[in-house]
Amino acid sequence: MRNCDQNFHLDIPYPRVQVDGPNQRYGMLLLQDYASATSELTGVCQYSYQSYYNQERNPDVAQLFLQIAQDDMRHLHMLGEMIYLLGVSPRYRVIDLNCREHYWRASYVDSSKTLKKQLMEDIAGKQTAICNYQKRLQQIEDENIAAVLRRILLDEEHHMQLLQAAMEDL
Repeated sequence: MRNCDQNFHLDIPYPRVQVDGPNQRYGMLLLQDYASATSELTGVCQYSYQSYYNQERNPDVAQLFLQIAQDDMRHLHMLGEMIYLLGVSPRYRVIDLNCREHYWRASYVDSSKTLKKQLMEDIAGKQTAICNYQKRLQQIEDENIAAVLRRILLDEEHHMQLLQAAMEDL
């Protein structure tokens, strides 16, 4: 990577996790970001795998992956807290339109072996996450939740920039 000393994390505090009150609908919406195929849980697992896989091949990018995994774990924790406070169980699942539960699966994690393919998948995943959080901000009117989502969105945009820079360095 161009700058091994670059700051992987944004130096912006996260808002306190709180909600206006129980709201099943909001909790169900946040489950999508919590434990779907394009969720923070998938991100934690995928970036952790990629960090292990690239430790010897490309230590700088492996460190980037590890730092993103740590941010995604923080996001996962905050989402889980909000889901719980909204009155929904924060199990690793989503609820479809027919009210059926679908649990998170390890098959959601991309296990590409080449760094270029990994970065391409990660950039696509971050684009999806950014779109999902922007959509969630339109769907949720609780300002406490919106503040947390806006802060997470800043991380996702920062991660996208870091991944794009890593891709350019290939």
